[in-house]
Amino acid sequence: MGFMSESAARNWCEKAVEPYQISIEGFAKRVKAYIDKMGNNHHVVFLVDEVGQYIGDNSKLMLNLQTVTEELGKECMGKAWVIVTSQQDIDSITQVKGNDFSKIQGRFDTRLSLPSANVDAVIKKRILEKDETAAQTLRLYYDQKATVIKNLIVFNDGVEKKLYSSAENFAEVYPFVPYQFNLLASVLTSIRTHGASGKHLSEGERSMLALFKESAVQLMDEKTGAIVPFHKFYDALENFLDHSHKGVIVRAYDNSKINPEGKDRDVFAINVLKTLFMIKYVLEIESNLDNITSLMVEHIDDDRIELKGRVEEALKVLTQQMLVQKNGNLYVFLTDEEQEINREIDSQNVEMAEVINKVSEMIFEDIFKEKKYQYPAFGGRYAFSFNQNVDDRPYKSNQKYDIGLRILTPWYEGGMDDATLRMMSGQGREVLVVLPNDAAFLEEIRVYLKIEKFLRLNTSTQLTKYETIKEAKRVEMRERNGNAKLYLTESLKEATIYVNGDIARVQAKDVANRMNEALGRLVQTVYHKLSYIDAAMSEADVRKIFQNSNQISLDLGEVTEANVHALDDVLSFISGNSRMHMKTSMKTVKDRFMKAPYGFVEDDVHWLVARLFKRGDLAFTVNGASVTLMNKSAEEIIGYITKKAFTEKLLMEERVRVSDKEKKVVRNVMKEVFHGISSSEDEDTMMKTFQRYSENTIHEIECLEPEYRAYEYPGKEVLASGKKLMQSVLQLQALLEFFQAISKR
Repeated sequence: MGFMSESAARNWCEKAVEPYQISIEGFAKRVKAYIDKMGNNHHVVFLVDEVGQYIGDNSKLMLNLQTVTEELGKECMGKAWVIVTSQQDIDSITQVKGNDFSKIQGRFDTRLSLPSANVDAVIKKRILEKDETAAQTLRLYYDQKATVIKNLIVFNDGVEKKLYSSAENFAEVYPFVPYQFNLLASVLTSIRTHGASGKHLSEGERSMLALFKESAVQLMDEKTGAIVPFHKFYDALENFLDHSHKGVIVRAYDNSKINPEGKDRDVFAINVLKTLFMIKYVLEIESNLDNITSLMVEHIDDDRIELKGRVEEALKVLTQQMLVQKNGNLYVFLTDEEQEINREIDSQNVEMAEVINKVSEMIFEDIFKEKKYQYPAFGGRYAFSFNQNVDDRPYKSNQKYDIGLRILTPWYEGGMDDATLRMMSGQGREVLVVLPNDAAFLEEIRVYLKIEKFLRLNTSTQLTKYETIKEAKRVEMRERNGNAKLYLTESLKEATIYVNGDIARVQAKDVANRMNEALGRLVQTVYHKLSYIDAAMSEADVRKIFQNSNQISLDLGEVTEANVHALDDVLSFISGNSRMHMKTSMKTVKDRFMKAPYGFVEDDVHWLVARLFKRGDLAFTVNGASVTLMNKSAEEIIGYITKKAFTEKLLMEERVRVSDKEKKVVRNVMKEVFHGISSSEDEDTMMKTFQRYSENTIHEIECLEPEYRAYEYPGKEVLASGKKLMQSVLQLQALLEFFQAISKR
C-alpha cells in the first residue's frame, strides 16, 4: 500500500501481539490529548450500562472505576464525563463488602432517577401512536359507543381499574384498555416473585413493550371495535414460564372435556384458564365471575350477559376437571402440585353427620349463643333452657327440656311440606327454623372438614413447595369457615319459622332477635301458667310470713292475696294426693311446678308452700313427726322449706279445716272455765292457749290437793275429775282431734 516499509510493518505486527499495557493515568492523558487536538472546547462522554452487574462482588473492579473517574476529572478538568446506569436497588444487587458501593455513588454527584411507573406513556408513544385519520376515526367511534363500553367492562372489587376517560384517551390506548397497563405490571411482578418464570422478566418497559407489541400484532387484521382480551398477553409470556404452570395449560388442550373439538389454539375455556393463571397471585383484582367476564371481552359489541354465561360454563368444566378451584365466589388456577393435593383432599371421607355437627357448633356457639330464653317479666328471673337440634341430631346429649329449637337444613329428609312442618312444630313444643333451599354453607363446611382432615393426617413435612401449598390450604380453610358462617347467617335471616303449628311472622331482622322472638311465643304457649306469679317472692318474703305470726291482722277491705292462682294450684295438687291418702314431698311439688305449664323458680315454690302452711291449709311432717308452730321454731320450719337436705324429707298433706262451730265451742269453754280469751283466730294459737290455761289450772289443783289430806273439804271429786279432764287435753297433739274432743265434752 506504500503506507510504511516492510520492516516497519513487520515490527508493528510483532508489537500488536505482545500484551498491551495501559495505565489509568495514561488513559486519562490520552483522553486529554484527544480533547485538546479536537480543539473548540470539545467534550467527551463515556456511557457504561449496568455498572452494578459488571462490578458484581469484585471490589478491585470497583476501585478501578473509582480511579478512572478521579483521573479523568483531574486531567480533563470536567471535559470528560462518565455516565453509568444501574438498577434502582443497586445495593442489593452488588455483593460488595460493607457499604463500599456508596463510595462509587459518591463519585457520581448527579443522579437521574428513571422509574418504570409510567410505562403506559412509553407504550402509547412507541407502539400505540395513531396518525391523525386513525385518531379522528377512533374518537368518533368512541362517542357512539361510550355508554356500551361503560356497561361492558365492569369490575366489582375495591381496587381502582382505569377505564377510558374520554374520546382522546380511547384513541391513544386502543386496542387496549387502560386498566391493562397496571394490571399487567402486577402480573409480571407476581409471576416473578412466585418463581413461575426466569428472574429476567422485569416489570419495566422492555418486557411490557414486548407483550403489548405482540398482543397488538395478533389483532392487526381485525376491524375497528376489536379489543385485546387479557388472555392474549399469555401467549407472549409463555416462553418465560416454568413447567408446573405452563404444563397445566398445555395438557388442557389434550383434555377432550375442555377442548372437545381438539383445536390447537383459541379454545374459550383454555383462554379463561390462561386469564386465571395470570391473575392467580395478583392482589389488585378479585377472580370472581364478573371480573373474569370483563377480562375476557374481545369486542366492544360483545353481549355481556351471553359472555358471562359462556365464562360460567367454562369455569364449571375447569372446576370439574380440577384445574380450577372455587373458593366462595372466587375461582383459583391450580398448579400441578396444587391439583395433586386437591385430589387428595377431595378423596377424604367426610360423613353427613360430621357436617351437621359442625353446623350445630357454628349456630349454637357462634351465631346464636344464648342457652336460655330470658322471660321479659321480673327482670330475667325466669330463664328457660331449650333443646338445641339441627335436623334430627341433638347438639348435646342429655337434653331433656320442655321446649326446643330445631334448625332444618336443605339436607333434612324428614319431609319439608308445610302441613308436616306445622304438625311437627305443634306436637313437639319446638320452634322450627326451616332454612331456604340453598346448600352453599353445607358445601363450604364439607370442604372445610376435608381440608382439616387432610392437614391433620398429613403432618410430615414434604417438599418446600408442598409446605407453601399446605399453608395456603390453611388460609383457605379459614376462608371456607368464614364463608360458611356468612352464608349460614344469611340463611337464618331468610328462614321460615314455625311456632305452635303456625308460621310465625317475626318482626326482628337479625338472627338472635328472630330466634328470641320465636322462642318467646313458644314459651307463652308452653308455660301458659307462668302468669299465675304476679309478685316475685324471695327467701326474705318467706321469713316475713313467719314474722307476722303474732300481729292481729286488720282487714282493710279489698286487699287481694299475691299469686292467688298459683296458691290454689299448689293446694289442689297436694289435696288431690291427700284424698288418695298420699303425702306429697317438697321434691314432688318442685318437679311439678318448675316444669311446664308453670315454669316457676325455687323461690316461688318455697314461698307458696310457706304461705299455704301459715294459712293453715297444709300440715307438715318431717321424719314421721308432725311439725307445727307449737313444737318447732319459725327458723326450723323455714329451714325445712328452703334447705336442699329436706326436699325429700318434708312431707305435706292437706290440713283438715276446723269448723267455725267447733272454734266457737272452744272460745266459749275458754271463757267460762278459764275466764280468758285467745289472742288470735289462728287454730294452732287457740289450741296452744287452751293447753296453757289447762296446764295452769292443773298446777292450781295440785297446790290444793295436800289440803284434802288433812281435812274433808267439799269438792274433792270435782277437782279430781277436772284434773283428769285437763290432762287428757294436754295429751292431744292433732288439731282436729283437739277441737272435736273439746266439743264432745
